[in-house]
Amino acid sequence: MKKCKREWSIEAVLEADLESDRCPLVKAFIACIQDKKHISQVVQILASKFPLPKDLLFLKRVKISENSAFVIISVNEIEPQIEGMSDFIQDFRSAEIPSRPPRTRQQFEFAKKYWPCHFHEDKRIEAIVNKTLPEIWGQKFFDLHCQNMEEVLKGQKESGMVFDPKSDRVVAFTSESQSETEKLRHCCMNLIDCVAHTHGGGVWPLKAKVEKDCNPEAYLLTGYDVYLSHEPCIMCSMALVHSRAGRVFFSEQSSLYGGLYSKTRLQTIKSLNHTFEVYKVNFEL
Repeated sequence: MKKCKREWSIEAVLEADLESDRCPLVKAFIACIQDKKHISQVVQILASKFPLPKDLLFLKRVKISENSAFVIISVNEIEPQIEGMSDFIQDFRSAEIPSRPPRTRQQFEFAKKYWPCHFHEDKRIEAIVNKTLPEIWGQKFFDLHCQNMEEVLKGQKESGMVFDPKSDRVVAFTSESQSETEKLRHCCMNLIDCVAHTHGGGVWPLKAKVEKDCNPEAYLLTGYDVYLSHEPCIMCSMALVHSRAGRVFFSEQSSLYGGLYSKTRLQTIKSLNHTFEVYKVNFEL
């Protein structure tokens, strides 16, 4: 593998709630349980009178320490009426508690300082956040991603590559059409059409390098990495979603039209029919 002439770094483009090491907080009303023997009884009463919203069931209802036990009464801006419970609770007060489940270990460490909660670690997310995912930041793969991006950036205009990481080969390499009559032929649209040609499809005349011996079982970009010199626009980003892109790497962001980083992050919208990982590849000469 050739050594790249640039100094590179790779940054994951994450969902908004993964970018912070903190969880947002919400106001709650809590109280101290006078006798720990009454914890179960208090919880049963509160489950009936003040059930926690479904989106807060990740929280433990009771916070127990060596000398005390506090319970969440309600999560609301309006102070609840707690008549008939004075025999069990005291020291009624407001407090801040996490408003959503922690997504990362750092967020969990932050959240539990405020209130105990459940946390189910996603090891892949954790590795991406900490830049330890071998297939991205491991030396062999890091060099491969940088080399592929170096090839893409050699062009004089917006260029892109579709790469099959399983067979270690380029499936398609093309650029944006400069023709005034082909305004929809952005780089991404050209790449997807090129890959369609490898399946015997495609709608535009082929003007790019493609590898005919492709995976006949794949649906367009399934399992493929896409390398782009520029962040794709929203139209192209949606095309990548519908084409089932495996991962997308880009170098230069598009502040006006970018669909994966700058204006919106379509790849993070769970209601769409496909999601994928996106990485911004930065370099210095």
